[in-house]
Amino acid sequence: MKRPIPYPEEVPVNARYIVPAHARATLFDALVSAVWEDGVITLDELAAARAAARELGLPDATLSRDVHRTSLVEGGAALSAEERELVVAATAWILAVDGLSPLADAPALVRVADALGVDAERRRELASVVWGLRLSARHATSLADEFSKLLVAVARVRATS
Repeated sequence: MKRPIPYPEEVPVNARYIVPAHARATLFDALVSAVWEDGVITLDELAAARAAARELGLPDATLSRDVHRTSLVEGGAALSAEERELVVAATAWILAVDGLSPLADAPALVRVADALGVDAERRRELASVVWGLRLSARHATSLADEFSKLLVAVARVRATS
């Protein structure tokens, strides 16, 4: 049975409604490890990571490269399949913010998806959702709103699949 979306449409969307507390640190670690993949954090990536941290309720989270070297396999072991997909989608989003294309086969995204046990087909589907949302939302909303809308879109895709 498909789970209903846990909030009505009228409620302002926030990532904390979508991502359970126990999954937020793993999701943020994946984002930060992805932005450091190329050795440099751009201003867009920095703004996106900070927006994601605020939306996740992690306003004091650090973007230090060394802090986020935790094992995704270890952090991902406590996550449900839905939560692992949210982590993969969020990683794809921050890579898309950096303008990375093709997104589905980006080394950072493949690494995160593989570590979490998300197969290549599902990784490509999630990257497609992210890319579509990113193109439609570009310059229309804040990064924080875009991040939360992405998580809602992924939750809806998961609920209907």
